[in-house]
Amino acid sequence: MSDAPERKLLALSVAVLAVFAIPAGVLAPVGSASAVGNAAGNWQTFQFDQQNTGNASDAPDYASVTSGWRAGNQGTDVASGPTVSGDTVYVGDGSAVKAYAEGDGSLSWETSVDGPVFGSPAYDGGSVYVATDGGSVYALDAATGAITWQRSTDSNGADFGSFAGSVTVGDGGSLYVASEDGHVYKLSNDGTQVSAAYDMGSPAGAMTPAVYGDRVYVGDRSGTLHMLSAGDLSAQSTNDVASGALNSPAVTEDGQRIVVTASDGTVAAYDTDGNQQWADTSSYGSSFASPAIHKGMAVVGTTDGTVAAHDIDSSGSQQWTATVDTKNTFGASVTTANGTVFVGTDTGDVSLLDASDGSTKARATAASSAMATAPTVADDALYVGTDDGAVVQFLDANAAFSVTGISAPGGVTEGDIGTVEADVSNAGTADGTYTARLTVDGQVVDTERVSIAKGSSKTVTFDHKFVTVGYPTVSVGSQSTTITVASGSSSGGGGGGSDSGDDPTTTETPTPEGTDATATPAEPDDGDGSETTETATTEGSTATEAVTDTPESTGTASTDTPDSTDQSEESDDGGDEEATSGSGPGFTAAIALLAVVAAALLAARREN
Repeated sequence: MSDAPERKLLALSVAVLAVFAIPAGVLAPVGSASAVGNAAGNWQTFQFDQQNTGNASDAPDYASVTSGWRAGNQGTDVASGPTVSGDTVYVGDGSAVKAYAEGDGSLSWETSVDGPVFGSPAYDGGSVYVATDGGSVYALDAATGAITWQRSTDSNGADFGSFAGSVTVGDGGSLYVASEDGHVYKLSNDGTQVSAAYDMGSPAGAMTPAVYGDRVYVGDRSGTLHMLSAGDLSAQSTNDVASGALNSPAVTEDGQRIVVTASDGTVAAYDTDGNQQWADTSSYGSSFASPAIHKGMAVVGTTDGTVAAHDIDSSGSQQWTATVDTKNTFGASVTTANGTVFVGTDTGDVSLLDASDGSTKARATAASSAMATAPTVADDALYVGTDDGAVVQFLDANAAFSVTGISAPGGVTEGDIGTVEADVSNAGTADGTYTARLTVDGQVVDTERVSIAKGSSKTVTFDHKFVTVGYPTVSVGSQSTTITVASGSSSGGGGGGSDSGDDPTTTETPTPEGTDATATPAEPDDGDGSETTETATTEGSTATEAVTDTPESTGTASTDTPDSTDQSEESDDGGDEEATSGSGPGFTAAIALLAVVAAALLAARREN
């Protein structure tokens, strides 16, 4: 046998060692590329998405709000709901499109267009699209505001009518827009083509098409809902819904239901074949707001200030109603996020309602003038536009607790009392009350409640009697340490004392001599503010304690906030770090594979 196979095997063994010598993380796993889409914290189009759901499911569960920044207010009119992408807020303001920095509200750019912008700007792929009352569709560079293109005629060269709604960006980048000339148009995203048009036979009004899959849903001023093919805009179904003008429809997340409201107060739901599933034609006087889709419910706002939730999938039964103050003009407009319904009103107020029952969480004043559109929810910031030209930011007002350190005696004698101290900080935007729980070997043995102002820290002290000899782990929140409990007949340890002050993220195995042990992360904190029941156990006795973990008080811009509650869970995750030493599974696999190669090499030599 030649030495060629031997050389090949030797080369293979070197390659194996080289691969396993590469540091972890350098070789990315296949298929790990991030998905492209409406990322968390963004609200890139009218009512959040191309389905007009009005629901930001990735936003936090707001309890209240506190004032952020205010920009504009130059006597113009922000008639469109702001849209947010990345670190920029976009609005139509009179006959201009403006971009503001999300952080401080400073004006990034302003671009004049040929008429008022009544719809929300739509962001997609670095471009911002708007349709104007002057009858044009624009594409602007999102970074600079420069006009990329403008189109004001259809494929036959006829002028568009005026537009009062928003542009919807469909799959593949096609643009859909409904006009007061009674047509729905489909444009290419470079503005060079109007590839399809559909005549509704009635003006569109303030209509923004909803798109799901291969369907486009759009209503008109006569009360007709049109279901169109997204490809060529051919009619698939037309449905007479109401005697008044329809507001922009909303499509459920699964695309199976289309919910519409109308200026005559009608609320109705249809399936994708155009069959009416239910309709409520008598509960409300009128509505000029699109519904929001939230966890199987359609939430609607009306001109008289009624906000209501209807079950989408059954008979459309009313689940709850609430009332906010309005001037009976635009009335109430709604969006939703997580467990909250956000209501903008023509009085200039923003109300936060509990999505489960409609109860009021908080209320804040955005302006003395009206708001004609629903609030925009971009993660922990809320944006509204007012008819005096202002864009107003509110911030989620919640306490955010974390346990940042723990100290305990290095050792105690059996039966002695040891003092455990924990540092708790509140990095949130509101004051709150935290319930600290002392656990010994995973069992809650004591609790202390402490009120902490936003941006502040406090130390919580526990005096606990240790009656069992051993090396128990004591924890508060995400911080823990191990102490030594010596027998009463031995000379080790002693009551009281302080911890060693070592890095709390490392751990040291305790010794019988009672040396100080350093703090280690405990189990992750859930931080969900839910009501929990803990079982407190001490040596020789047991007790059960029910603890309610919700915010107690908040510092907000609220003019009317209901009774406060406690927030009692810290927000730190307390997760363990992964081991990266040479004893890990990757290194073991390398040794095993190298052994196989070596065995093959030995066999080759013997054969030779």
